[in-house]
Amino acid sequence: MSDAEERELIDSSGRGEWTTAGNIEERKAFWREAAKGVLGGKRERISISIPERDLARLKARAVEEGCLTRRSSTRFCTSMWKAERTRPA
Repeated sequence: MSDAEERELIDSSGRGEWTTAGNIEERKAFWREAAKGVLGGKRERISISIPERDLARLKARAVEEGCLTRRSSTRFCTSMWKAERTRPA
């Protein structure tokens, strides 16, 4: 998809030319439950070793996304981890 096509889709959405397909509340509930199943499970503490350079990159990315907390330097947004995992090696 070209930049022009993408811009047209965004503009079209902004003009209200799109309508919801199906029962949106039912779909929200489905995905909310799916997320709870993935993210709401029992947590275990693990210890990993990664190069300092990689840790610095992760922390910098967390700061950019506003996910690094003062209380814990190891809390990151889920979206950041997802993006890191999907990057080609």
